[in-house]
Amino acid sequence: MNTIVFEKVEFPLVNRESAVFQVLKSFLSSYPLRQDGTTTAPRPHIFYAPQMYGSGKSAFGQQFQKLLSINKENVLQYLKTFVCLPGFGKGENVGERALDALLNETLYVVLNLLDVPDGNRFQTTLFEWISKEALAQFPNGADLLSQVLSYIGSPKEWFQKLLQVTKKRYLYLFIDEIGALEGDKFTMFKDLMVTQRGNRVHNVYCSFFGVLSKILRQPFVICVLAGRSDAVVTSQRDAYTSPVILSFLRLDPFSDATVKYFIQNTTYDNEPILKVLFPSHPEGHDWFFKQVYDYTGGIPYYVVHVLNELGSMCERWNSFCDLSEDEMKEKIEKIAPKSSLLVSPSRMTPKSMIVFSSMLLASIFEFRIPMRETLFGGLGTGSHSEYVLDIANYLGFYYVSCSRNEQDEASRILVEDNYETFFKLVFPKIVLKHIQSRYWNITPFRFICSLFSSISRLDSPSSRGFKFEIIFTLILYVRWCFCSKLGELSIFRHSLTEEYP
Repeated sequence: MNTIVFEKVEFPLVNRESAVFQVLKSFLSSYPLRQDGTTTAPRPHIFYAPQMYGSGKSAFGQQFQKLLSINKENVLQYLKTFVCLPGFGKGENVGERALDALLNETLYVVLNLLDVPDGNRFQTTLFEWISKEALAQFPNGADLLSQVLSYIGSPKEWFQKLLQVTKKRYLYLFIDEIGALEGDKFTMFKDLMVTQRGNRVHNVYCSFFGVLSKILRQPFVICVLAGRSDAVVTSQRDAYTSPVILSFLRLDPFSDATVKYFIQNTTYDNEPILKVLFPSHPEGHDWFFKQVYDYTGGIPYYVVHVLNELGSMCERWNSFCDLSEDEMKEKIEKIAPKSSLLVSPSRMTPKSMIVFSSMLLASIFEFRIPMRETLFGGLGTGSHSEYVLDIANYLGFYYVSCSRNEQDEASRILVEDNYETFFKLVFPKIVLKHIQSRYWNITPFRFICSLFSSISRLDSPSSRGFKFEIIFTLILYVRWCFCSKLGELSIFRHSLTEEYP
């Protein structure tokens, strides 16, 4: 089993099959094939995993090759049945050869912009950085590096030489923490400065995509970006200045069943976490799995964080072990998230707080929202309908596909000859509980929290003991915000930087 270590917790690499196929489909769209197997002019697709606090975007990007291997049977079937990877003509065993290329003939390079080397020009620095990281994997890397760097003045020749000396066919490039571009460190790169209306301004993202496109236009590059940032707008305006298409990577929260599997296969200080927490019941309790799922919303980082905190408590106090259901719930709900992952409603404008509050109500009620009710965002900006949901990610929400209602009707129903998709928002209780006191002075937020003193997900709204009139009024409020008011807000027409100064 592939595992990842975080502090004293070692946990399994959970399969992200749907995200793997998102990236593969995007890669195929970047290099459309002619009949002879060659490609037309590329329009590279970049997959970007933004916001989504603790979603596992770094783990996905870093472990992409392993995730491909985990899903190789399904990937092979996909390649054999539907498509052919760029660089392969039609022929026998083309699917097997394409899969082998992804697993064994691809140069996997992972960069973190928090660790960017010093330099004067970002393009030169980036090319050198990729070269060094790629060739460090080879025993004769130093000799190969000098050959590659001699071509660094020409992006095309540099890239061809990199693949030639490594005997690889593709480059997989994962760049993490792109939010670091907004830091002072990147002002040293002169080519990340652009001129607008005669003034020198630091529009780092536009310049970043411009430099990156010089690599991505070379066949064949799979590119995934990740990192929280206020400045990358979902209308793709910052990507329009270069010949790239910015697509957004969906990483859904874990289901309750996945959380159970995750906990059952997690260790703390080389001991199974369930044996640490429940020495008398090392197989665990179903109520414990549910408590962790409810408190974290299935967000991977928070699941790991809660398990790590519980393990630390057991180290400090032996009497902590084998707690009852009520005792464990009390302990779990005292665990606070790390401050670096908290949303900051105090920085929002009054209009933005309406957005946040309506989304919070929608998540508490598990309100099933038709995808068409987000279309106003797309109509207003010319972007995809998921634009509203990307804003939700920025505010700390997740969204998951769901059935039309609690009776599990199909999540896609026929509406006027078109299938309609439903989704619901998820806001982790671990975050909500610990921002209540901090932002109690914000009126909409205080109003919601006063209505839901426990802020817990129950079986149905009626079980909360509210009168029908109150529930009906709140649902109308959510629908009003989603269906009409949000489309009028400047948050959906301008950069997030302008909305959140």
